[in-house]
Amino acid sequence: RDGLKLCIVGKPNVGKSSLMNSLLNSDRAIVTDIPGTTRDTIEEFASISGIPVRLIDTAGIRETEDKIERIGIEKSRESLSSADVVIFVLDGSAEISEEDREIMNHLGGKKVIFVINKSDLDTKITPENIEEIMNGKEVSPVGGEEGKFSYLSLSALTGEGVGELSEEIRRMVYNGEASAENEILITNVRHKDLLERSLRSLSDATEMLSAGEALDFAETDIRTAWSLLGEIIGETVNQDILAEVFSRFCLGK
Repeated sequence: RDGLKLCIVGKPNVGKSSLMNSLLNSDRAIVTDIPGTTRDTIEEFASISGIPVRLIDTAGIRETEDKIERIGIEKSRESLSSADVVIFVLDGSAEISEEDREIMNHLGGKKVIFVINKSDLDTKITPENIEEIMNGKEVSPVGGEEGKFSYLSLSALTGEGVGELSEEIRRMVYNGEASAENEILITNVRHKDLLERSLRSLSDATEMLSAGEALDFAETDIRTAWSLLGEIIGETVNQDILAEVFSRFCLGK
C-alpha cells in the first residue's frame, strides 16, 4: 500500500474520473456528464509502467454552495497538498477558465503533468495558454526537457494517449524527477531480498572491522555485498537468476 502518490485534479467535468478509469483499465469511478459527480476522493493502488502508485481521483475544485460538495473539494485540496505528482486535467475542447487558474494557485512547487483531455474533439488549448496561467513558466511535451513542466494531449474516452501518460510517469521516476515522499520504492521481491542480504553482509563487515579483525574477513563480506547488488543492476549473474527467470516466465523456443 505504498507508492508514488498521483493526484488527479481539475475543475468539474474535465474527465478526471474517465482518466482514472483508463489508467486502471476498469470502471472504478462513476462517470457522467453532470458536473460535480465526484464528491469525495477515490483512491486505488495500481502499477503504472511497473511503478507502484496510489492513484487519487478528486472532486472537481470550484466554488459551490453545496455543503457536501464543499467537503469533497476540501479533501481534494488536502490530497493535492500531499501529492508527489499532480496530473492537472484541462478540458481541451474549451478555453482555459478562471476555475483552471484558481486550481493553479494551489499547485505550489509540485511536480505537474498537464493533461489536455478530449483530444477527440476540437482542441482550443495550446501550450502557450498553459504557460500563460503559469505566469510564463515554460512547458514542454512529455519526454522533453528536464526541469520543465510537461504536457500532453489525450482522450480519456477513447484511451488514445493514455499510454504516453503512463510512460511519462515512469520516466519521471527513473530520472529522479519524482519520488514518493520519505519512501524508497522497490518494485521487485527479488531486489528486496538482494538488498536485505547485502545489508547483512555489510553489517557483518562493519562489525569485524570495528572488532579489529583481519581485513581478509571483512573483504569476504564486502565482496558478497558487491556481488548481490550487482545482480540488481546486471553487473553480476548467477545460475539462481536464470532459474528464477525460467520459473516466472514462459519462454518460447
